[in-house]
Amino acid sequence: MKKIINNRMYDTDTATHIGEWENMADIRNFRHFTETLYRKRTGEYFIHGVGNADSKYAVSAGQNQWTGGAKIIPLTYESARKWTEENLEVAEYIAEFGEPAEEEGTQSVTVHIPSGLHNALKKKQAETGKSMTQLVIESLESTL
Repeated sequence: MKKIINNRMYDTDTATHIGEWENMADIRNFRHFTETLYRKRTGEYFIHGVGNADSKYAVSAGQNQWTGGAKIIPLTYESARKWTEENLEVAEYIAEFGEPAEEEGTQSVTVHIPSGLHNALKKKQAETGKSMTQLVIESLESTL
């Protein structure tokens, strides 16, 4: 399915299939629907939902008449992560979003930066009295 939403193309044929979830096993039930999570090459996520006549994907077919339908729903990174957490297996979650930390804490990261940037960081450290770690954390928090 292809759909343009807010001047952005969503295409199930070119996006990466992440995982699929069904709300119930009986496909003959009017409330049955399936949702599939996709990731575009740009990193954007979306759901492709398909459902029967009494599902959230139903489409009006006239006065008091409904039929099955399909819809594409763009998701933020956080919404996609949450949907995956709630609907897919642990292995699928880890494959897409990585293994979550067991507890909130700090992680050690080695980063190579240009000498000029390192000198600017040392200068800022001297001016503010803050540690290099704190300056880097503040800078990352303001941009991410």
